[in-house]
Order: sequence, then structure tokens, then C-alpha cells
Amino acid sequence: MIFLTGGSVGIGWDCAKAYAAEGAKVVIVASGKEAVAKAAAELGAKHLGLHCDMSLDEQVKTAVKKTLARYGRLDAVHNNAGIATP
Repeated sequence: MIFLTGGSVGIGWDCAKAYAAEGAKVVIVASGKEAVAKAAAELGAKHLGLHCDMSLDEQVKTAVKKTLARYGRLDAVHNNAGIATP
């Protein structure tokens, strides 16, 4: 079970698809509600999409709690979320 932040677009989305193709259950955690829902739906029912602002501690805690409630564990955390500026 992979907890993947920033997994709804770009490199994160490519990682989500690769993990799923290898048989992992993926929890996509990202700030774009619509993109998260679309990505999780595209991966399929055994995966989960959670809207979360990674800069807000309480939202991150809630996302982890929801993940543990559904899957009972975390096998890996892939922190892909971030914003790069010059």
C-alpha cells in the first residue's frame, strides 16, 4: 500500500500508474479535488483518492487516518508533493 502525495498529475501520476501496474494499492493524496477523484477513478476501486493540503498538519493526519482505516497499514510513503520556484 503506497501513500503517494502529489500523485494526481505529472510525475506523481506516472508513479501512481506504475505502482498500480505492479499490483500495489495506491492512495493518491493531493490538493486538487477534481484531479484526485479522476486519478483514483482511473486507477480503479481498490485505490483511494484523498483531497489534502500537505501544508496543513490536520489534513495530513486525517488523510493518514483514512488510509489506515481502509487498508490497515502503510507499506510506503512516496512524498512527491511540492512546488518548485526559481
